[in-house]
Amino acid sequence: MVNSYKDKRDRGSPYWNLDLVAGRSFGTARHDIWEGLHPRACNLLIVMSGRCTVRNGRQSTVLLPGSVYLLAPAESRVFERFGSWDAYWVLFPLRLPLLWPEINPGIFRIQPPRREHRIMLRNLIETVNLTTECRGEWYQLAGNLIDNVVLRGNRLAGNAPSDRRMLLAVKLLSQPENDLAMDEIAAKCGMSHSTFFSEFKRVHGLSPRQFREQARLQMAKILLKSEKLSIGEIAARTNLIDGSYLSKRFRKVFGVTPREYVRKFRESPPGPLEEKYLPHDPAR
Repeated sequence: MVNSYKDKRDRGSPYWNLDLVAGRSFGTARHDIWEGLHPRACNLLIVMSGRCTVRNGRQSTVLLPGSVYLLAPAESRVFERFGSWDAYWVLFPLRLPLLWPEINPGIFRIQPPRREHRIMLRNLIETVNLTTECRGEWYQLAGNLIDNVVLRGNRLAGNAPSDRRMLLAVKLLSQPENDLAMDEIAAKCGMSHSTFFSEFKRVHGLSPRQFREQARLQMAKILLKSEKLSIGEIAARTNLIDGSYLSKRFRKVFGVTPREYVRKFRESPPGPLEEKYLPHDPAR
């Protein structure tokens, strides 16, 4: 994992102790695990490409391109990715009310239209540049850009009545013990079958069935690391048919078998984020 940021703040500056740092993270390694910085700061994040899982305790969330995420402060947050990954991020003190939908405890997400997404991304890239150079009134300017992203997200949340229905769908699809048919979930969300499928894929980038399987596989991943259970027992707990099916789908999604995953996790458990200072290149 490469983190393109460098904190150039002068130790004599009044901003030295403020939690505001931004950068760009990218990498192509097959598997990477790292811990978040500044547990007392919020994390605003836009994924450009690839997928990443963020875990806080037993709760796991997949971060996908096309969305804007805001992660509340957390003492223990671990990021994990398989394959390439590219994202802009900023750690900052939140100073405005937050109205974004909460998709998991402490994780908020906005799915902006393309134009709004471009504006939010531009603000984040400019924030990265400001915190890299640290010239003049950089802190106030960076804070204003972050506030703009938060306020735009608040406005979008207020104009998105379908968000509540999507949140209910996510809740139902994320429960391993819940085996409701898709028609039943659509009905509970007040949508027709076709509208439910198209709206869910528009918001989440996955079909409801794909999302349900991903949620169950993420739960299986957590159990593999935290419980001494057989593959068959984990398959039963996560409602994934049987051990053979779990192993097949796990390898398809994550690129390794469950046993390979456990071995790699034990060999290289999460450690502090390695900082590599490289020149920032927003055009990369």
